[in-house]
Amino acid sequence: MSIYDRNDPIASDADSDEEFDDQPDDVEPGDEAEGSTGDGDAASLGAALGGSGHDVYDPPLDTSLDGTADASPDAPVAGGNTWTVRLLAMPLLFLFAVPTIFLGLGRSSLWEPDEPRFAEASREMLAAGDRLTPYFNGEPVFEEPILYYWLQAASFERLGISEYTARMPAGLAGLGCLLLVALIGARLFSARAGLLAALALATTFRFVVSTRSGVPDTALLFFTLAALYAFIRAAESDPPGGRIAYLGWIAVGLAVLTGGLLGLLPVAIWIVWLVLTARLGGLGRMRAATGLWLMLATALPWYLYMAWTHGRSFIELALLSDVMARYEPGASTSAGGVLFALAAWPGDAMPWTIYAVVAAVSVFLGWGQLSAEQRRGAGLCVVWFGVVLATCAMVSARRPEYLLAAYPAGALLVGLLFDRAADLGDDAGPWTGLANWLTALGLLALGGLVGWLLQRLFGAPLTSLAMALPAALVLGGIFMAIFQRTGRPLWAFSVVAPVFALGYGLLAVDVVPRELERYKPARPLAQIAATQSEPGRIGMVGDLDRGLVFYSGQNVERLATVDDTAAFLAEDGLRLCVLRADDLDAVHGRYAGTLYQLAEQPGRRIRFADLLGSDAAAETTTLILVSNTSPE
Repeated sequence: MSIYDRNDPIASDADSDEEFDDQPDDVEPGDEAEGSTGDGDAASLGAALGGSGHDVYDPPLDTSLDGTADASPDAPVAGGNTWTVRLLAMPLLFLFAVPTIFLGLGRSSLWEPDEPRFAEASREMLAAGDRLTPYFNGEPVFEEPILYYWLQAASFERLGISEYTARMPAGLAGLGCLLLVALIGARLFSARAGLLAALALATTFRFVVSTRSGVPDTALLFFTLAALYAFIRAAESDPPGGRIAYLGWIAVGLAVLTGGLLGLLPVAIWIVWLVLTARLGGLGRMRAATGLWLMLATALPWYLYMAWTHGRSFIELALLSDVMARYEPGASTSAGGVLFALAAWPGDAMPWTIYAVVAAVSVFLGWGQLSAEQRRGAGLCVVWFGVVLATCAMVSARRPEYLLAAYPAGALLVGLLFDRAADLGDDAGPWTGLANWLTALGLLALGGLVGWLLQRLFGAPLTSLAMALPAALVLGGIFMAIFQRTGRPLWAFSVVAPVFALGYGLLAVDVVPRELERYKPARPLAQIAATQSEPGRIGMVGDLDRGLVFYSGQNVERLATVDDTAAFLAEDGLRLCVLRADDLDAVHGRYAGTLYQLAEQPGRRIRFADLLGSDAAAETTTLILVSNTSPE
């Protein structure tokens, strides 16, 4: 039986073999649990966060973690661990994953600049037969570690090269993240809270975007969650766990092979949690000494191979320059990182932003009403979010993807909020109702804004399929208000999650491929270039579109100036060049021969600030494909 069930007065022996329960793990000789008594401020802080000053997650059976009686003895018994919840968990997660992750996954071309860069490097790695060094445009690249390239290359090798297979590893990692969040929520709170948290994460905007992108971010999140889950299980196992802790350290090593130094995030979260709760004895349950060697044995061989093979170039570009670019001096004390994270999180956490904030406030103000398990889990989630925020403050590069690990922590708090509301009913207080009302108003406003933007940007008629998205948002807001008025707070969840799941699916299969694809020039221009009768070299003026390399299937020369372009076109043989319409006259004036225009394609970078301006087409740029040889 999991120790989370030891204080549950309705637990029965039938629960002893359930999926979410631990089995005793191997114990190394001399690895008996050691306590950390903690004193002074550390002990006080540990008690405030649910700590005992003893070994982590090992409270007396009849007391809370701080050694006192449960602060809320009259709290109702949680009903979130029923077999109905457990049986529905996996089917519901798969049902929600279909529209949010997999539906229409390959219908749009790769997004610049990162998706085609990774896809092309994986393709070239396969073509070169070198599974240890990624290449892009014929040159080795060292920006990211190797693991995601391996996953993508395996997808290409098994299923063929396409947009769908380029994104499949991220999609599968996203599904794994949902399963892990459900398991973590079941450990910290209840099976129902874990299921609700996973469904909330499945419909969180930034998570959905990441799972639909062929980049390593979601895979990194998966290994981060796997490590945290293993540490939680190792901490609560009785006797102290060994094998599960080792799996956690291996997951950390795989995270380092996916995201570099960011792969150490789960270790940072867990150590900060142990320090703040005065439970340093938990390091023994983590098997830190042996675990560090396992982590190094997992991640270090590839780094050593690359340093041995590529020498100084790999060390300078992959290690030193990457560290300096991400953690430049002064970045850790700059308020810009925190402000950036706080500005990016609310929009990217939609539609659960208000719920997450309200959940955190309700935990803080209603701390005494929580059970020992709920206090422990909520405290861990708050520390988890804080460590991710601090990491973003240290990283000098301002990328919203660095916040990705914070969204599961917020989703777990949302799961706790609705789980308590379902148990407490009318006694749940104003928190869930407040979040429901504010979110209902937000859905109504968002529906109106999306409908206006669809008409402003794309001229979508009211009868088009795309307009079903704003209509669903508006209807969702109306039904949320109705359910809140009738005293059914959990029903509000059953409105928000499906509305956004279907909305993401609609965006993937209709709005993005039909309305946005025409503003992505790389694929059509590359396909036209590939149809030429004789092999030729391709060049591009200015910044290189990575998609041009991937879709043409050959190297593309970067031409820095107009003079370089004219010289390139003057060479013998077929020469194809992609340039901006504004540069066409200048190139034609310096090229002595005849230029043949093969195609032109508009490109647009859509930013929210531009959408609200007077000129919605300000970011539109037309790219032209020209040739020095007459097409047949």
